[in-house]
Amino acid sequence: MGEAAVKVKVPQAPQEALSGEVSPVGDAPSGLTQKNAGRIVELDFARALIILTLPLIHLDIEFENMGLCTAVPLGYVSALDFFNAYAANLFMVLLGMNLVFSKNSTPKRIFSRGVRMVGFFFLLNLLRCTIPATIAGFMGYEEGFHEALIQTVASDIYFLSGAAFILIAAAKKISLPPYAVLGLALFGLALDNLVPQGLIGSEFWGAVAGNFLTVDDNSIFPVLSWMVFPALGYCIGGVFKSLQGDPSRKGRFYAGFTLITLMLTVNFIIGRSLSGMGFTAQVRSMVDVPTNNFFNSAMGVLFGMVTICAGYYLCTYVFGERVKAWLTKISDSVFTYYFLQWVIVGWVSYMMAGAGVAEKGGVSPAVFLLLSFAVWVLTLLLALPINAWLKRRKRERQAAR
Repeated sequence: MGEAAVKVKVPQAPQEALSGEVSPVGDAPSGLTQKNAGRIVELDFARALIILTLPLIHLDIEFENMGLCTAVPLGYVSALDFFNAYAANLFMVLLGMNLVFSKNSTPKRIFSRGVRMVGFFFLLNLLRCTIPATIAGFMGYEEGFHEALIQTVASDIYFLSGAAFILIAAAKKISLPPYAVLGLALFGLALDNLVPQGLIGSEFWGAVAGNFLTVDDNSIFPVLSWMVFPALGYCIGGVFKSLQGDPSRKGRFYAGFTLITLMLTVNFIIGRSLSGMGFTAQVRSMVDVPTNNFFNSAMGVLFGMVTICAGYYLCTYVFGERVKAWLTKISDSVFTYYFLQWVIVGWVSYMMAGAGVAEKGGVSPAVFLLLSFAVWVLTLLLALPINAWLKRRKRERQAAR
């Protein structure tokens, strides 16, 4: 599904890997009211919100890591830090929930998607890092060849997603109930906290191991500690699914759920503040150390649940059908969008590094903001039609069977 001190890669698979059967409630529609019937639109809202911020977050991280910008406006960075603090957590919770909503979540199909996801993990790393970093190295970027090697195998939410599918497929195969899956995931989070930092001396093998457990600061999405998020989604997905078709019951649920979630969030923030850590520092802690303690995991989940609650009220009382249809379309393009945004961000960053932009002082904040906006627009303009083409091809293949 990252941090300022290290590169945070949050890619996703092309549409075939997780969309369609594993959308919020099955195949995503492309039209308005009638075709959007059955969607859990507040989940579309949450997913659309987090994915739309990712090109901005990732470009900020890459430019900071490579020294490509003189300074980024503080308010802009603070806003990105807030979304960065819980976007990946929420995405993984939604991924787990999708397995409950799917009509075809057999262990065999889930396992197959997980294997494909791991394959796409290496493909995306190749396209966004290995190739452009190697070219940047030939252009004169000192870290180019080194990063090409390390980032080919480095910890990533893509690998985490594939592993989550494989593990949940195994749980379904042996009829392990969702609450037991969550309990095992919490045990894994506790175990991961016991892993000594710097356990593996080799940076390359540390990057490989970082896909499974936290061994150093570059272990961004290790399965052992991050499995708790898809496991939670898998555990609570049935509750959200049961609310569909009963607006009155759904309204009562969200009234209570919103109150409890807000109270817990405020209590967490106040309690942490009384211990000497302000809200900004709390957010920075979640960004810099996202995987290795229960507090950050809980805060990420709470921020995510607040986002879902906000989505419910906005989609019920504020947004019209056209806005909700666009949220659905963007949410349905999530994996195509993620894949493209990382390829674009990777190439832009490495080509600028290879051109010596950092040695020349970096770009100004104004140029950085304009470039961020351009990357965001380009990703959106490419993702929607490409996603529509992929879905059309999928329907054609299914019809030909």
